[in-house]
Amino acid sequence: MYLLPKTYLPQKNSTLIAVVITTLVLACNTSKGILPLAEVESITMDLAHAEEFVTLYVLKDTSKKHKPETMAQYQKIFALHKTNSKQFYNSFQHYINNPTVARGIMDSLSARVRRVQYLSTIPTTPLKPTSVN
Repeated sequence: MYLLPKTYLPQKNSTLIAVVITTLVLACNTSKGILPLAEVESITMDLAHAEEFVTLYVLKDTSKKHKPETMAQYQKIFALHKTNSKQFYNSFQHYINNPTVARGIMDSLSARVRRVQYLSTIPTTPLKPTSVN
C-alpha cells in the first residue's frame, strides 16, 4: 500500500524504503524472546572470533578437542551477552528467515571483518620522525 502513487516512487527508493522499514520492524521485535538485531550481529561476530581463537591457539595443545573447547568458548560469549544458546539461535533463525534482513546481517558482518583486517595492517608503533636535510 502506497501513500503516493507508485509512479512517484522510483524503484531504487521504494526498495530502499522497504528494506529500512523491514529492518526497523524486525530489529524492534524483542517480543517472544527475540534478541535485537544488533545484539545478534554482535554475538555472531564474537562466535566467529571464538572459533578462530580455538582453531589457532587452543588446538596447539594436542590434548584439547575442537568441539568441547569451542562449545566452552560459546558458553562464555552467551554469558557475556546475558543470553543463552537457545535464545540466540531462535533469534538468529528469526532474522535469517527474512532474506532482506539476512543479507543485511551478512553485509554487516562482512564489513566488520574488513574493518578488523584493515585495522590490523596499521602499524601500532609510532613512526620515527625523519630529519629533513
